[in-house]
Amino acid sequence: MSMHGVYNITVQLCGLIILLIFNLLFLHHRRLQSLSKKTFQATFVAVLIASLLDILSVILIVEQQKFGAALVNFVCKSYIAFLAVTSFLTLTYVNLNVTKQIRGFKKWLIFYSVFAVLSVASIYVLPIYVFYDSITGVVYSYGASTLAAYITCITMTIFILVTLITQRKFLPERQFYAVFLWMLLWIISAVIQFLNPDMLLVTFAMCIGFTIVLFQFENPEVYLDKDSGLFNSRAFFQSLDYAYCYHESMSVIFVDFEGHSRNVNRTKKFILELSEIFLNVKGASCFKLMDGQVALTFSNLNLANEAWQLLQQQLPITLKNKCIVNSAFIADAHCVDSSKDLYDLICFAQGLKQNKLKNLFYIVKQNLVSAMLEERKMTRVILEALQEDRVKVFYQPIYSNAEQKFVSAEALVRIQNRDGSIISPRRFIPVAERNGYINELGVRVFEKVCQFFVQNSLQDLGIHYVEVNLSVAQCTDEFLSNQYLEIIKREKIDPKYLNLEITESASIQEKQVLLQNMDELMQHDISFSLDDFGTGQSNLNYIVDMPVKIVKFDREMIQSYFTNPKAKFVMNSAIQMIRNMGLKIVAEGIETLSQLKTMQELQIDYIQGFYFSKPLPDQEFLKFIKSHN
Repeated sequence: MSMHGVYNITVQLCGLIILLIFNLLFLHHRRLQSLSKKTFQATFVAVLIASLLDILSVILIVEQQKFGAALVNFVCKSYIAFLAVTSFLTLTYVNLNVTKQIRGFKKWLIFYSVFAVLSVASIYVLPIYVFYDSITGVVYSYGASTLAAYITCITMTIFILVTLITQRKFLPERQFYAVFLWMLLWIISAVIQFLNPDMLLVTFAMCIGFTIVLFQFENPEVYLDKDSGLFNSRAFFQSLDYAYCYHESMSVIFVDFEGHSRNVNRTKKFILELSEIFLNVKGASCFKLMDGQVALTFSNLNLANEAWQLLQQQLPITLKNKCIVNSAFIADAHCVDSSKDLYDLICFAQGLKQNKLKNLFYIVKQNLVSAMLEERKMTRVILEALQEDRVKVFYQPIYSNAEQKFVSAEALVRIQNRDGSIISPRRFIPVAERNGYINELGVRVFEKVCQFFVQNSLQDLGIHYVEVNLSVAQCTDEFLSNQYLEIIKREKIDPKYLNLEITESASIQEKQVLLQNMDELMQHDISFSLDDFGTGQSNLNYIVDMPVKIVKFDREMIQSYFTNPKAKFVMNSAIQMIRNMGLKIVAEGIETLSQLKTMQELQIDYIQGFYFSKPLPDQEFLKFIKSHN
């Protein structure tokens, strides 16, 4: 064989070796088995076969007298046919990543498939000729068959480039540039080879381009968590997206756990032990979403149910003394419409788990989906209300037994719908707390209270102060005091007219931050009260630790006083202790005259409740105070 023929074979061998080496590097890595990944693997096989056929065709052309024209022509046609197949598979691979509707994908797939089949058929039917110059060593094939292959590959490449450019927003940036570079290399090499048939560069460029895509986007290591060996969150959402797009059956089990060990080596060892449990689950693809959160996906509902039963039996035993399983959920992925919705659903379920769900293992049903969608709707309502200034403040008057008049009020947040109707805080406050809008709501209420007090000179109407509630999240915000003092300065209100209510649950979370905020605000004459005393985590130590001036007895405690002898004894003792500390007491939830008289006999300082008034809009509150004081 001449030096030119050897050179051409060497070039093809270099491309083939590069392709094989980099694929062997990832041979033992776990891979996702989505339709896109399978198509990419099929493309690799097509590129590999095309490379081998290219090398074989050069050898056969040089030695055609030994092997005969029929075999030479068949191998040469097979080589260029596999070039066409590779271009078709690459186009399919790109479309699988950008097509979001299965109907649209099927329509285009049918068109591309028909075009590819007709092209391959024409390649085998049309004549092909081979050329070999024993002196110069130039080797190439030509004829109608070769021209058909060129037209097919160029057409498919144009389809790929058009798809890449028009659907770029659906492709990850790395994948876009990798495939784009692959096609560019292929076009340049095809043009060079077409103009110089003796330079066989197409196969080499194809191998290099495929390797670029492999490294940039299809590298299995990109989808693996290094510590656990499980697939990572990127792989999880990608596999779910394909399941939704192509209506593939998928069930998901989420496990949320909490480790005990602070030792890094022990923690890694624990993660590996945990991974072994999940990797041995039959039929499961296992994903580590974040620290303490694992997901298992199943293509078969029966396999998911079997794993669910097994995990309920084994997880608490296997992980005993190593971690706490906080919760485990099983769901049909198609109970919602997207991977984001599914993950939001599980996060929503985990939030409910902390408050309402008592079982460790929970089956996600339609009622939970409806609750999540309702919360999402309420979140939009909250955001729109903040943007459109439909956050309203209602005021419930507070009566002073000593002064025999109304001396303060509690500011309560409401949201007004566009039609003027009012949304109960019971509906939106828990949602705002879970979704991060409670701080903004709290600040808005505080700002409106300051404006209302100053604009209407409430002090001249006998109002000594207005109580404003602080959420748990606000209490632990280190910027709270600065934010509120800035509002006070801007609205030019005397801080002594403001009282901030904290709850017992708030006072035990991030206590140091809360105390720091309280200290800075009290230096400016803002006072504090302890709200909802007698519920939740009641403890007189909170009154001792917190520099409050007022303690508010919760409505439930007040009502129990009249129905439960034990509650009566406890409340009498608490009243005496609080009074001895020099603190004032507010009784909430007073609804009848007899309840009012009893509180007066107990010498409770302030009375609040429906007996006097329900919470009123600002203008109605003004009328109430003017008429009653």
